Amino acid sequence: MAKVISIKPYAASSPGPDIITDEIKKTEALLKDFPRREAYYNRLMILYRKVKNYKKELALIEKGIKIFQEIMQPKKMPGKQVLAISKKINRAFGLVDSNGNTVHVPEPLLKWQKRKVVVLKKLSQE
Repeated sequence: MAKVISIKPYAASSPGPDIITDEIKKTEALLKDFPRREAYYNRLMILYRKVKNYKKELALIEKGIKIFQEIMQPKKMPGKQVLAISKKINRAFGLVDSNGNTVHVPEPLLKWQKRKVVVLKKLSQE
């Protein structure tokens, strides 16, 4: 026998505020346990946006950017020869500008920096 699936209207299927606050608490707990997981930051940012808590979303974005910048920094300084070769290769491939600043921003950081601009705009409108 075939299983019958009932289709609810969109308004009835959207989560209520209690469900969202429970999900926020669960995701915050997961983020405490696993602070280097990008998915938890993204999910929590979405939830804060749904409940229009822009201040917490901004604080979370800044915290995520700080943590992921620390992760992407090299652990120890390479030798002079390695730095010289890396500098030449980076310039040859166009990964740095004429001042030696990186042109490429890794994925979660670029997305979160754009999101930060949007949140700051929303905060200024309030």
